[in-house]
Amino acid sequence: WYMAGAVALCAAAFWWGSWAWVLLWPSFSLSLVAAAYWTGDPRWLGKRGGRMPVWMWPYAAGAWVNSRLWTRGQAPHNLVADAVWIGRAPSGGERAKFAAVVDLTAELPLAADANVPMLDLTTPTCALLDEAVAAIDGVRARGAVLVCCALGYSRSALAVAAWLMASGKAGSAGAAVETVRAARPQVVLREAAIARLK
Repeated sequence: WYMAGAVALCAAAFWWGSWAWVLLWPSFSLSLVAAAYWTGDPRWLGKRGGRMPVWMWPYAAGAWVNSRLWTRGQAPHNLVADAVWIGRAPSGGERAKFAAVVDLTAELPLAADANVPMLDLTTPTCALLDEAVAAIDGVRARGAVLVCCALGYSRSALAVAAWLMASGKAGSAGAAVETVRAARPQVVLREAAIARLK
């Protein structure tokens, strides 16, 4: 779908010319997102130190708006256990509520204490989950920790479930998933994600 969007925008730019040449910017952005999903490598999105390169701004802006639309009317963050929270990527005011933030997005510019970029709607590798657990453990001594992804429904939920297991707070994958779902009912963990957790 991302590649189809890139092709459509590029075709529109060449068809209309003039002002429409600006469509090449989001077209290029979407083509890099397509490459990231094709290869399974979030580095295509170019996020470094919480910043997105200028060529990814159209996609990042769309992802940010999408995160707000999907989570409107819901709690932006929920406490899971021991001052570890899950939720959506925080705005400036929301960020101030936490001593540390672990950012799991590959697509959003976000100032965080640790970043473990994961592609949305994919199943992260065991190595990525281990990295997320280590990131959570690395900042827990500071106080309240927010583990976030774009919506706070999937990547953050899976990482915190893995942390619950690794820290001994959940004896099984099933118990970890139940704890996370009890804290944030909107959580969506597919069978492949639960199998990876096991």
